[in-house]
This record gives sequence, structure tokens and C-alpha cells, in this order.
Amino acid sequence: MKETDETVTRTFRVNKEWDKALQEQADWQGISVSTLIDQIVRRYVIAERFQFNAPVVSIENKAFQKIIQTLEDEEIQKIGSETGKILPEEELLRRGLPQEYDSFVWIMKEVFGRYGGWFSVDHYKTETENVLHLRHYLGIKWSTYLQHFFTAMFTKDLDIITKTETREESVTFYIPNKQIKKNKRLFLSH
Repeated sequence: MKETDETVTRTFRVNKEWDKALQEQADWQGISVSTLIDQIVRRYVIAERFQFNAPVVSIENKAFQKIIQTLEDEEIQKIGSETGKILPEEELLRRGLPQEYDSFVWIMKEVFGRYGGWFSVDHYKTETENVLHLRHYLGIKWSTYLQHFFTAMFTKDLDIITKTETREESVTFYIPNKQIKKNKRLFLSH
């Protein structure tokens, strides 16, 4: 989803109590109400409006962690691989985005990361590779799920083989730049 720096002025009415809550939240964050509303609208446009037709369950991290701790490693690996072959592509299709590397990374960072609450992402590029470092607080079983989920996504949808490092509260994907360039050429030739 391409974002621009262009803005549009909108005027709308809001319930007095909601305005009070917005002002309190903006003050607490040290930002303007306008900035807060922009963040709320961004979240809606990028994530929430697509959840109406795709049921989503919201659950506290501690409860979710207890659930995944009951699963065997093989089950988590299998579930991660199966869902990683389906969900990222579905997210792109819902948004009308091309099935290419940059779109999948955007979905990873924005939809699953920032707005899905699955993890926080550090993304940087070196001369030889792209590095995506996913940080979370849900333990090794969640790291295992994420490793298999995104490995399946990169393999199935992009024909990219990643090197991964999995830790208690993080997973790091190392993606060779030459595979990304090869992937972009494949999409351009279609």
C-alpha cells in the first residue's frame, strides 16, 4: 500500500465524551489530537477495515502464550508452515497488492507486526542481504511458529530461501539480495 505525504483536510463532528478521551490520550502521548486521529485512521485503513470479512480473535498475550505452550514443537512447526502458505497471500489479495517481495515485507511489518501485534520489526539492508529481525515476548514456541510461518511464505510465494536464527523472544531472517533481485525479475517478466 503506497503512502504519500499529501494530506487532505476533513471536518467532522465527534461526540463530546469521545473528544475528551482523544484529548486525554493525545496529551498522555505528547502529540496533537490531529496526529492521534491520523494514527487511528491509518490503523483502520491498513488493518481494521479488512478484518470485517476475516474474523479475528483478540486475546491477551499471557493467555495466548499459555495456549501455545501446550502444543508440541512438531505441531507448531506444521501449523506455522500451513498458515504461512495461505495467510500472507490472502492479506495481499484483500488489499489488491502485487505478490512481490516488497509487498510481502510490507504485510509482514505493517499487518502482522505493527497492527497485528505479533511482533516488533527491525528491518535493514546490507550490501549482501536484507535482515528482518522480529522481536516479541511470547517465548520460544511463538518464535518457532514465526520461523515456519514466514519461511513458508518466502518459499511458496517468492521462491526465496532464507537463513534464520530463532531465539526465545526473536526470529531473524537473512534474505540474500541476489534472491530478491531474481524474484523481482521473475515478476517483471510475467
